Amino acid sequence: ARLTAMRTPFFGFSFGAFVPMICIIACFMGRLTLGSNLQTPYRFLATWILVCCFFYFGIFAFAELTALVDSETEIILYALMDVCTVSVTSWVISFCAHHVPEKLLPMEEKHMSQYPGPAGHGFHPNYKYDRV
Repeated sequence: ARLTAMRTPFFGFSFGAFVPMICIIACFMGRLTLGSNLQTPYRFLATWILVCCFFYFGIFAFAELTALVDSETEIILYALMDVCTVSVTSWVISFCAHHVPEKLLPMEEKHMSQYPGPAGHGFHPNYKYDRV
């Protein structure tokens, strides 16, 4: 009972630290892929990573907080989650690499259009961009 009481705040802190990652992956970074060929794979990968992270929390809760799973099973479940997370992510990236052209994302193009000249020449803001 004492060990569970010590691990409960750790679970709460780690879950609280996970919430900003959800916001960054799902909201801010996802907005950069809107209108591009990467939008569908990114949505799948973001969802997959977040679901896998929730499973890590579930494994910890079952093993450490409720003691429903012993430590050997916990290690096997963590290894299985690692394999699932890394293998599916690498498969999606390798399959999409052949179908996605290498160019700037729409948000990157919008950002680069604020600067005069080609992308590799000078970075001086184009103040007339907002007024056009």
